[in-house]
Amino acid sequence: MEYFDRAVAIRNTQGSTADTQLALLYLCIGRVHTLAQDFGKAVKMFAMAEDLFIRALGPEDHYMAQ
Repeated sequence: MEYFDRAVAIRNTQGSTADTQLALLYLCIGRVHTLAQDFGKAVKMFAMAEDLFIRALGPEDHYMAQ
């Protein structure tokens, strides 16, 4: 998690150009929380990833499940 936290801090300094990479990081962090059975944090990370994907790519992009 330390390395994920570092990566998030770096991506946050890059502005909206890094939204997709930041969303992917949030997905990975959500998976870690899922494996640790911390489902509340996992859902929060997945929601943050979804918001970033929608903002960066639009709701109709292939990243978004229909």
